[in-house]
Amino acid sequence: MPSPSTRAALLVQGLISLINGAISLVLLLIAPLGLASVITLTLLITASTFCCGLLGRVLQQWLAIRDGKATNASSAGRTAGRSLKPANRWQRLPWQ
Repeated sequence: MPSPSTRAALLVQGLISLINGAISLVLLLIAPLGLASVITLTLLITASTFCCGLLGRVLQQWLAIRDGKATNASSAGRTAGRSLKPANRWQRLPWQ
């Protein structure tokens, strides 16, 4: 089960992508395109915003762990009882 901070981050990322999708929907409805293409492009923009934002967050946390620094209180709390640098080359991802 995801932690509350993970759920909150997913909620924030979802809201950002929905707002970005709504803006793109308004802009695309102004253009002389068919309704199907407008809906398809809006859904693709919303999904890509969500995925890119999530990937950026994961990359940011991975780099912070790799550098030995915690980016926020939630990652500091998860790593309180163990070393920030794992012994092996392959590190755990932030959502694991």
